Amino acid sequence: MVSAETLTSPDSENAQNDFQSRCSDILKEAGATSQFGGITGHAIHSISVRVLKKFKHNVTENNRVPTINMNLTSDQPILPYAPDRSTPDSKHFHTDGMKILDEVLTHMDDSSYDVKNLSPLEKIAHAFHMEEMWVAALHAYRKLKQDPPSEEVCNCAMDIDNNGILKQLRFAALGIREPQLVYQDKLQRFKRQLSYHITYSKSFKKRSIPE
Repeated sequence: MVSAETLTSPDSENAQNDFQSRCSDILKEAGATSQFGGITGHAIHSISVRVLKKFKHNVTENNRVPTINMNLTSDQPILPYAPDRSTPDSKHFHTDGMKILDEVLTHMDDSSYDVKNLSPLEKIAHAFHMEEMWVAALHAYRKLKQDPPSEEVCNCAMDIDNNGILKQLRFAALGIREPQLVYQDKLQRFKRQLSYHITYSKSFKKRSIPE
């Protein structure tokens, strides 16, 4: 880990800037867009062990996928891992749809859990929206495994401190926890922006997902 003293060094700052610039070029050459950090941060912000098991069946909470803490009263807004959000009733359900409903409705009366100020129906819509993204990501992942990226690309993709992923998670965590602070008296704007995220572009809608 880089020390605070090192961060104050001009040479260190220049080296870090060079690294970020180089990684930006590396990710771009690998096919990532200029919005890699923001898109990835949004995609993983509420992912859980249940979903990660689709990518790797033996995944546990001992993973390194940062997520936003659903417990809004916790003093740790961002978790360094994706948690297991299964409930005692999860084992009774066989489909992802029912498991999603169970995960959301278990906390439907808890105003200190999940996105602040959203109704249970809006939370369900958000949960299914994210599930749609993860299904698309899973098929992209399977395709990527056929021609894996280089270690250099992976290192840049994993550098969440500098590639924009952590920045996006921090902003999203603030908006989820304190929308009034972020949007002041314009909470309807927050709702509209959420609606924007839950709509899909034509290119996304036309994206073919194999059976």
